[in-house]
Amino acid sequence: MSNIDESRQRVEDFIANVEARQVQQELNAEYKRSRQYKYGCVEEARKRGLENCAAGVISKIYTDALPMDKSYKGTHQDELDGYFLGFIKKKNPNGAYAYLTDCAHHGSKPAKMIIESVDSCIDKLCRTFYEEIDETEAEDINLEKNDKSIIRGIEDITTNMDSEAISTAIENNVEATIQREIQNTREEDERLQNLQERLKSDNEVNTESALEAAMTREGFAPNTEYKPSLFSGIMIHKSNLFEESGLDDEAIQKKAFSESVKEYTALELLHTMNFEKMKAADVDRLAQKYAYGMI
Repeated sequence: MSNIDESRQRVEDFIANVEARQVQQELNAEYKRSRQYKYGCVEEARKRGLENCAAGVISKIYTDALPMDKSYKGTHQDELDGYFLGFIKKKNPNGAYAYLTDCAHHGSKPAKMIIESVDSCIDKLCRTFYEEIDETEAEDINLEKNDKSIIRGIEDITTNMDSEAISTAIENNVEATIQREIQNTREEDERLQNLQERLKSDNEVNTESALEAAMTREGFAPNTEYKPSLFSGIMIHKSNLFEESGLDDEAIQKKAFSESVKEYTALELLHTMNFEKMKAADVDRLAQKYAYGMI
């Protein structure tokens, strides 16, 4: 075959490939315009919509409940949402909708109400897609978290369930717990300091066994297992996590306190909304797990 023939063949092959790609692109475009393809898009959008709406509802309740400055919460909205939804995913890897569905099945009325409201909202949005399927482009069929219809749905659901009152109740419980922890710690430190001062001037406490007996009588028995409250257990856990951070002790304690407030608020939300039932013994065990790094 001559050079000219080879060149012509390459050109013809190239043109044939271009034409084949064009035909394939046209077939793909035609398929994406079909009802079958669009119906599939609606089903995928529905799955994402259920998750995005459910996640948005409980994230709003959580963020509003956090006893933190409103401007801080506004600036760090995405970070706080991500933290809480990560917390929920530890409970159920399939996400917020699956978690709430499980809670509803186990008797949580608030979870049942949220799921029913989310289902109704998303079904309504999907019904509109189906009714206008021929006039709607496939790429416009979506229910992402920033979609106006999802945002509006979240607002309607949280308003109807009076989520503001729920968040306020959670916030008040968290703040009361924190204040109680601070007060208890202060009183315990004062008791120990006063005891130590008294023992210094007590001539009868002149041996190690006498000191141990005196401490025991005052409720400071040595070598007893530490039983923290839940908040204290979380605080110990968070402090240990930041020990290798390179921060000084004060910075570690501040960061650990902030993280503990976030974690405790999440747990308080689960309790207040009856997502998870915990008896006093369960709370004690959870506190121990946090304190001893078993979480």
